[in-house]
Amino acid sequence: MSDYVEIVTRSKIKGTNDYYVVKIDKEDHKWISQLVLYVYYKNVDKTNYVYYKDLDLDGAIVRRNIHLPRTILGVNISEYNDFAVQYKNGDFLDLRKDNLKLITRTELRLGRKWLCQINH
Repeated sequence: MSDYVEIVTRSKIKGTNDYYVVKIDKEDHKWISQLVLYVYYKNVDKTNYVYYKDLDLDGAIVRRNIHLPRTILGVNISEYNDFAVQYKNGDFLDLRKDNLKLITRTELRLGRKWLCQINH
């Protein structure tokens, strides 16, 4: 039996009729399945991110654009800008805790600088 669950997002993969599907740990399924998940393409670094919207009991949006991987790792919303998430296997749709690593923004910048030096 699989150790994870797949959830279909509300976002279609560009140029197709298929939707993005995220992998999450079974233990997180109950609370994550209550959220509206979508994939947001960020032009700045040309990457995709999984976000969610919080709904109240009537289905009205309470909060939007909340980064799901940071929430899974327990980061408080007020601290979101202090941290980034690194995907160990490179798959931004694999949101199992074993695949996510919380890093500081400084570590993220240093990592990008190091990668740029290698590519030149």
